Order: sequence, then C-alpha cells, then structure tokens
Amino acid sequence: MRNTTRSIIGRGLLLAGLLSLASLPCALAEGTASCTPGTSGCGWKEGDITTYGEVGWSVDPGYVLRTNFDSIYATHGGVEIGIPGKGGYSIRFSSAAHLIDYLPAIGPLGPLDADVVDPPSSLINPTSTSSGAFGGIVLALRLNIDLSDAGVLRSNTWLRFGDLTLCNYTKLPSLNGMTVRNLSALANTLLGDGSNGYTIDDITEVAGQLGEAFLNGVPNPFAQDHIVNGPCP
Repeated sequence: MRNTTRSIIGRGLLLAGLLSLASLPCALAEGTASCTPGTSGCGWKEGDITTYGEVGWSVDPGYVLRTNFDSIYATHGGVEIGIPGKGGYSIRFSSAAHLIDYLPAIGPLGPLDADVVDPPSSLINPTSTSSGAFGGIVLALRLNIDLSDAGVLRSNTWLRFGDLTLCNYTKLPSLNGMTVRNLSALANTLLGDGSNGYTIDDITEVAGQLGEAFLNGVPNPFAQDHIVNGPCP
C-alpha cells in the first residue's frame, strides 16, 4: 500500500512538472518572465510609460501639472525652455496656469528672438513668441521628461522617459543612440537660437514623435520601432 501511494504521488508530481514546462513558452511570449520592458525582443506594453503631446498637456490630464508644478519647479522659479541666461533666449512659465494657457503653441517654426516670461495664449495671440509651434513641442517633451523623473506620470516600470534611447531612426541616423534627454537638450539649444549642427526642421518631427510615443500610456508604432530601454541593439 505504501509503495502504491508513493507511485501515485510520483506520477502526480511528474505530471505537474510537465504541465509547468508546457506553459513556459506562453509565459515567455506574454512577457511575464525573462522580458524587460522596452528591450530588444520584448517591446512595450500599455502602461509601461506615459507621455503627452502639447495638445494633451494643454488640458492637464488628471490635473497632474496643477498638482505637481510647484513641487517640481518652484525652486527654479518655474519651468524654462530654450537657453537660459545670456547665451541665448528662453521662455519661462511661472505657474501651471500660464503654461497650460500657452499650449498648444501654433505658428511657423522658428527660434526665439527674445526672452519671454509667461507668454499669452498662442491661440489668442499667434505671435506671442517667434518660435511658433516649435516652442510647444519643446515644452511638451520637457514636461514628459521632468514629470517622469518626478515619478508622477503613470508607469508600471518606473523607468525614466528621459533615459530611453532613440534607435533605428533612418531619417536622421546621427541621432541614433541618443537618449530622449539628449534630444531634448538639442531641441532647447535650437529654440534658444543656438547652434549644434542640426536644424529646427531636423529636430521638430522627432521631438514631436517622442512626446506622443506613449500617449495616455499606450505605446504607438514609433515607440515600438524606435524607443529602446538601454543601448541600441
């Protein structure tokens, strides 16, 4: 009787082990094991990262800007884009309300030609800055980086958006291997009427695509094809 019981238990354990092995490929395929979000061969899933474009930020989704603006920017006198100081031009927003009022920026793309503090809504005054829509794109990308750094944008991974890498971007291959943070710095230099070997036209498209890559937490094809967690494969 004892040997029979052992035999039954042994067969049960063997069957359980075989079922577990059979389910392993499914678990791997679904990304529940040995799959790091955003890495080569894994890709992105809904909720991994959240970003917004300038239109999205203009409505302050979930009041995330109003709620967190002071804790993130108050010690710096607000959020500033472009080139601070005497090396170029910049736009500074002293409150979430002024920032939201400015977005979405419209008008022809260009650099700033003066320092601006709390510009009026570009929908009311299209000439509020000389940068046109470019200023709004640069601002949206900056917000995505800063609020991701602060941990206040929805994310299942706690990855910092600014640390992700642009890869396989054939329109301008020299940008491949740069982090989102690096690309934001390039955009800010151009906005402030500085130079870095690129043009505003070069950077506007990729900066806009980065800002909307994880719109409302959903990765789009640009995210899957061009944004990597870690170095380019």
